[in-house]
Amino acid sequence: ILKARGKDRQAFRILFDTYKQKVYKTAYMILKDEQFAEDVVQETFLQVYLNLPKLSNAMAFEGWMYKIAANLCFAIIKKNGKVETISIEEENCNIIELRNIDYEMPDSILIQKEVRKRFMELIGALPIASRTALTLFYFNDLSVKTISGIMNCSQGTVKSRLFYGKKLLKDLLQNDASNIIFDDAEVYLYESR
Repeated sequence: ILKARGKDRQAFRILFDTYKQKVYKTAYMILKDEQFAEDVVQETFLQVYLNLPKLSNAMAFEGWMYKIAANLCFAIIKKNGKVETISIEEENCNIIELRNIDYEMPDSILIQKEVRKRFMELIGALPIASRTALTLFYFNDLSVKTISGIMNCSQGTVKSRLFYGKKLLKDLLQNDASNIIFDDAEVYLYESR
């Protein structure tokens, strides 16, 4: 980070390679649109490159970077209105890692793909605030304190959004009419943190 702050291109390339998938994953889960998510990655790293010398605390880099990405996502939503739920592409379903899948069973890969796809669709159905908080907390392993800085709200509000989002997601999982078993998805959310 310090080298990249000094405009070392190779150091910046390492930062980009380290975080590009994480930023894409975050943007995709918030926006549910592959093209917008790719745009957010490009714009995020452009902003990081231009503003990195202004970052006084290198330890705050990750939260600062996610704040840039989240603000870009929110700007896209504001500009384009509510982002509609779209069909989730198979390659983007790999964002979700489920546990307890029996990899010895031949049909387990198909089941896992279907569970991931439906789980992503259900996450996409959550309100933007809860979806963002869940994405940052569970899929990027950020702390409540860091998320509160990213989302410009109190830690209590983040906790509330996480609680409400998990509850709503659990209700959606239980009421899902697709007849897919979601035990693994529920375990992921409740045991991963």
